Amino acid sequence: MNRFLSLILFFALTSCTKKEVPFDMFVFSVGSYTKDFSVKIDNSDTVYYQNRFKMKTGRNYYAVPKKADMDSLVAIIKKLEFSRYDTFYLQQNLMDGAGIKFLKRKGKTEDWVYFYGDIDPKDLNVYANKLYILTKRISFKPYSKKIDLGNLKYVQIPEVPFTP
Repeated sequence: MNRFLSLILFFALTSCTKKEVPFDMFVFSVGSYTKDFSVKIDNSDTVYYQNRFKMKTGRNYYAVPKKADMDSLVAIIKKLEFSRYDTFYLQQNLMDGAGIKFLKRKGKTEDWVYFYGDIDPKDLNVYANKLYILTKRISFKPYSKKIDLGNLKYVQIPEVPFTP
């Protein structure tokens, strides 16, 4: 009987433990003249989205995606090994491309990589496309609270003043 109780206790404890996620916060940001948004994923089951396109302040949204979609997002992020990349890639002489930034925070460590244009390593564009497609499948609802997106340096397009 004692083994039986120990076995039940073991299964109860292991089923309640949270699966280890390789990040505390991951932010995927895109900035261009047609898009300006960020998607934040953390250790919860919620995904946050901020749309800044043609707005001085962003509009915030949230969603609780299907488990399969969340697992796919985490799997893509796990494959993104920041140590393999420099932090900054820039295609020269490109005027209308998109700037994309991946930012990952784990504990006190923050890693990021930013790229603008069609550059090497090509797998950065592959990761961006996969994340973009997955987040488009998620139905977001308005969210009134502030979202911590980390440092958006390089991503946000500066506002150009109108001169008649």
